[in-house]
Amino acid sequence: MEPSVVKVLLVTEDKNDYGLIQVLLSEIETATFNLEWVTTASAALGQMPQNHHQVYLVDYRLGGLELLHAAIAQGCRGPIILLIHPGDQTIDVAAFGAIAVDILIKGRIEASLLERAIRYGRQHTHTLTALHESESKLGGILNSLMDVVWSLSATTLEVLYISPAVQRVYGRSEAEFFCQSSSLA
Repeated sequence: MEPSVVKVLLVTEDKNDYGLIQVLLSEIETATFNLEWVTTASAALGQMPQNHHQVYLVDYRLGGLELLHAAIAQGCRGPIILLIHPGDQTIDVAAFGAIAVDILIKGRIEASLLERAIRYGRQHTHTLTALHESESKLGGILNSLMDVVWSLSATTLEVLYISPAVQRVYGRSEAEFFCQSSSLA
């Protein structure tokens, strides 16, 4: 079986980073990589929302959180792996949990670490995509039911969801039901 081709976009100003990543990717035997390179945040924003790449390796110092937030807001759906500099204490790693799937420290990147980050990042993105598709299907089913379906918080009994059928059954909109749910008893 021939290894798959994984398109990677590297976002960094540093030509040495490009050379190193190119060498490390060539050492990975589980896939073949097609590496593209952009050197500015604006070029990255021109590429990332198009989702033509399966993985994005982004130098934190080239746009930081603003670049990542903008790329995601404009539609980037692929895994973003953040490249940081050794000793860069200004980065709150926890802040990247929902944005970057992994963080690699420049100067300490090995082929095995890069391969793992790419593999796990792609799997994470695949899992999130499947979850969103399932949620969308479930929402469509719940919204089409003729019966009222609701979900309550197990601890507070707060209404978390109520189906649109509440309008037909109770004569109240979903918003009214949330505001006045205690008066329906």
